[in-house]
Amino acid sequence: MGKIKQASLWSFVDTLQVAKKELMATLKEGSDCPCCGQYARMYKRKLNSIMAIGLINLTKEYKKTNKFVHVHDIRLGDRDVRAMGGQFAGLKFWGLIEEQINEDTQKRCSGMWRPTKKGIDFVYKKIKVPEFIWVFNNKEYERAQTETVDIKDSLGTKFNYEDLMRNI
Repeated sequence: MGKIKQASLWSFVDTLQVAKKELMATLKEGSDCPCCGQYARMYKRKLNSIMAIGLINLTKEYKKTNKFVHVHDIRLGDRDVRAMGGQFAGLKFWGLIEEQINEDTQKRCSGMWRPTKKGIDFVYKKIKVPEFIWVFNNKEYERAQTETVDIKDSLGTKFNYEDLMRNI
């Protein structure tokens, strides 16, 4: 590679690193990417009651077969977790659920989930997890400096833990 091409490449890499650093410094407030102009923002996600109920019901179904469970079979009353608008899948940011690898190229995802050991321990009140997690680009970016919560805290006062755990 000639000296001019190599210098040009290093200049590009330096410029890209500066742009990346600028963007990362403003993610919590949100800003336009200096490279492509797309709006980018980190989101503070809370482990909420709907997610906790979904995890409890996934754990109930998983305990029956010890196999991945399809989202249609994870119930929220008379509906399945798809009615949660994607909140259920957010449990992955806490490491509480995992999705089966999708081998069907015609589908975006497998739709099959199971609780992790951590997820099961959370359901059975053996562990606590952070109440909030910062998410960027569909990945956990950092743990928010907040109190930890157990499953009952996540459910709030509206739901009765013992009723939800019946038959598990």
